[in-house]
Amino acid sequence: WVCGTGLAVALLVAPFFTWGAAWIATGKPGPFPTLNTELLTTTLFAILGIGAQRSFDKMKGTSK
Repeated sequence: WVCGTGLAVALLVAPFFTWGAAWIATGKPGPFPTLNTELLTTTLFAILGIGAQRSFDKMKGTSK
């Protein structure tokens, strides 16, 4: 849960918080924040790979 929360904060909360804080401080919206898609896709592919490996092990009957 700690890693999931940290990832959510790094990818979603922090960019939108700084964007909103700058909007409040200046009174006008700045450019919409860009999200770190490189980190997001790397994490997604890692999770999908682990899930595929687990499914393969279950099909072979080697999971314990």
